[in-house]
Amino acid sequence: MRDKIRKSFGNPELYREKYKVKFVFLLGKKDETDENFILDEQYLFDDILYGNFQDSYWNLTYKEIMFYTWTEQKAPNVKFVYRGDDDNFLNPLGLMKFFDEHWSQADAEPALWGGIMRENDSLLGQGMTVEEIRKDRKADM
Repeated sequence: MRDKIRKSFGNPELYREKYKVKFVFLLGKKDETDENFILDEQYLFDDILYGNFQDSYWNLTYKEIMFYTWTEQKAPNVKFVYRGDDDNFLNPLGLMKFFDEHWSQADAEPALWGGIMRENDSLLGQGMTVEEIRKDRKADM
C-alpha cells in the first residue's frame, strides 16, 4: 500500500511547482519479522515514522502523539498538516485547491479543519458498534 501511495497521490513531484510536500507513514510494531523490512524501507525512502508500540486500532492515539511530536521537532514552521489513515484517499488536485484557498490564512491563527463523525461513518467500519462509540465518547468524571 505504501508503495502505491508513493507512486500516486503521495508523490511530492505532483506538488513541487507550488509547494514543498513531505509524506510520512506512521507505523507501530506488528511482529519481529516486519521490523527489519520496515527499517530497510525507512532507510530507502525516508518517509516512515516507526513507533515503539503495538500497531493496532486501539493504539491510534500513540500514532497521533508520534506524528505531532515529529511535526513539532522536524517541521515547526509547516503551514499545513494532513493526517490520514489507510482507509483514506487523498485527492491531490483537491489538496492543491485547498492550499490555494487557505494559504494566506496559514500564517494567521492556527486552525483545524475536519469532518463530522456520524454513527454510520468509519468507526463502525472499524468493528465498533454504535454502543461502543457512544460509551467511548463519555468521559469518566
